[in-house]
Amino acid sequence: INAEYMGVHNIFTPLSQQKGTHLHLYMSRQFPAMVVGDGAKLVQVISNLVGNAVKFTSSGSVLVSCGLVPQEHHSRGLRTHKLSFKVMDSGLGMSQDSHSNIFAPFMQAAGIEQQHGGTGLGLSTSKKITDLMGGNIWIDWDNTHPGLGSQFIVELPFQADLEGELPPPILTSPVCMALLDSRLPLPTRTYLQSELSDFEVAVVIVTIHDDALPLQIAQGMCTALPNIDLSHVLCVD
Repeated sequence: INAEYMGVHNIFTPLSQQKGTHLHLYMSRQFPAMVVGDGAKLVQVISNLVGNAVKFTSSGSVLVSCGLVPQEHHSRGLRTHKLSFKVMDSGLGMSQDSHSNIFAPFMQAAGIEQQHGGTGLGLSTSKKITDLMGGNIWIDWDNTHPGLGSQFIVELPFQADLEGELPPPILTSPVCMALLDSRLPLPTRTYLQSELSDFEVAVVIVTIHDDALPLQIAQGMCTALPNIDLSHVLCVD
């Protein structure tokens, strides 16, 4: 899964960079290291969603996250588990009233095809694939609003061995709290909250009025957190 995940990222990174849109990837620490399933179909579904998110987000960010759907009991060994994939953006968004049939063929908002191109078949195709794989795809209307962005969720059954979970992260020095600027796009805040929470770092959302905040100091205090973009994070030890 990790290879397919990074492949989707590599496909859409040039376009997102060209548009000035940040493309974030997040993989839950509980996500199994070994997954057996149709990777090609998964890539097609996720690519359709990420492609739309990047296309309809002129600025801000897009977050692609994957995790394990919570169950009362997760058996060890190679078993069928439901995996969750979410694509969140800070783009055009949509209203529930006008997009109740968004997964029907050729469905697009008025004017979208002229402004952004496309046939309106991507979501319909993704729905057909997820149905064939025994999964589900839907819009999270709690995080989808006109002018604020959208979130699509896909849940698919895969064979997975939970004994192969990623090991818990280990910090080389203590960081107990991180302050996130409330003005960040929601996908970026969600990404940073998820990554920092994996390191058991408490996250507080604040409004930073001082644009001259020395970010290099914040980054210096957070050197214990690897592979996380900390340019908008102030860490407190």
